Amino acid sequence: MNLTISFSKNWNNKLDNQFFTTIRLYNKEKFDYYLLNIDKIFDVKLNGHNYSQVKLLKVEKFKFSDIPNGLKIIDAGPNYKDIFSKFDVNDSSDIIILTFETINIK
Repeated sequence: MNLTISFSKNWNNKLDNQFFTTIRLYNKEKFDYYLLNIDKIFDVKLNGHNYSQVKLLKVEKFKFSDIPNGLKIIDAGPNYKDIFSKFDVNDSSDIIILTFETINIK
């Protein structure tokens, strides 16, 4: 059984790309979990349904303010400020960037 990563929406249609990122709020347990699972296969759940299978390539920690705006747009679309504020992410937030490679779209 594969690991799972869940999305509530396919922001900027990123889940349809061969490679994509997701920006998530940092906590140590979550960061350590993903570090332990680099190169593992994850099932992507979109609104609770199987969407694709991906391989975790990279895990990085940043301050949200240190991420280039271009990456924020690619990750969440041109309204990224509104989207991230809904998840309580602001410029001083510590975040995790996960980079995935799509293996199979269902």
